[in-house]
Amino acid sequence: SEAAKRGEQLFFDHRFECYHCHQGVLFTDNFQREGSPWVETGFHNTGLYAEYPASAPGRIEITGEPGDAGLFRTPSLRNVTVTAPYMHDGSIPDLRAVLAHYANGGREGHANQDGMIVGFDATETEINDIIAFLESLTDEAFLTNPAHTDPWPDDHPARINRVNP
Repeated sequence: SEAAKRGEQLFFDHRFECYHCHQGVLFTDNFQREGSPWVETGFHNTGLYAEYPASAPGRIEITGEPGDAGLFRTPSLRNVTVTAPYMHDGSIPDLRAVLAHYANGGREGHANQDGMIVGFDATETEINDIIAFLESLTDEAFLTNPAHTDPWPDDHPARINRVNP
């Protein structure tokens, strides 16, 4: 749509900074592969909390490095409109609220907050256009392809014991 095309332009605009973390065909900056000469850089602190709760400490839980507190992988934006709620902890209910979070420069801030999260001003039309662009990243054929359905029978423990069935 025309709105999605305008939203794409805004998504890749320096004013919004979306594309710095959400790039490439998967709209993420997690590109590590076996034998890659580059260190994976797709971890960011999005300013959700001034202090991260023990239940969601981030990459520090793996590395033990203080600089990794509150760092989480950048998720892909492919099919993002069907994956609410958002952020690593599900604390943001919809895409409009996600954009408001970033427009505010984060929620509480943190010493490790990513330097790209500085806030921005946007009109309602611009927000609607960015959401239209994000909606255009939904692949209905992929989502409805029987080859991608849950492989487990209804009574299988892998299905029964899910946190969010």
